[in-house]
Amino acid sequence: MGLLLAAPVVIYQVWSFFAPALLPSERRVIIPALYLGLVLFAGGVAMAYTIVLPITLQFTMGFQTESLEQAIVVNAYLAVVTRLLLAFGFVFELPVVIVILSAMGLVTPEFLASKRRHALVGIAVLASVITPGDVITVTVMMMVPLYLLYELSIVLSRMVVRRRAAIGQPVEV
Repeated sequence: MGLLLAAPVVIYQVWSFFAPALLPSERRVIIPALYLGLVLFAGGVAMAYTIVLPITLQFTMGFQTESLEQAIVVNAYLAVVTRLLLAFGFVFELPVVIVILSAMGLVTPEFLASKRRHALVGIAVLASVITPGDVITVTVMMMVPLYLLYELSIVLSRMVVRRRAAIGQPVEV
């Protein structure tokens, strides 16, 4: 919780340190990426809290029978909820990372499009490792948005590459 509350101050301090070393064109890419990252992180947390968390809790509470009494331990509950919310928040940052990598010239939309199958396997593995509870439902609930975000990343990468070509910067990796 302390890290979450201190995040605005830490981000400001990090930005204050790195901003003087950046070119104006790099600042024009990073500032919108930070705002997009904030929106995507909040969207990931909101999806996890409103959709995935209730399904996960319903699955775990489904083990209750007449002979088993349900006992929710606050520390364990908060650990699962926090891990789930942070996982979805960080995973939703994929387009921001790819936009920054495209702006730096490290990836191209053609490369990303050619590696779709590999990305899908990586997304499946990541989703199955991160998500607790009902393996099929919750894992798919992370895989689908993550794959859609990957496709969005390809579109955003194309926009960045076109913009770089329009202002005369080299596009090739």
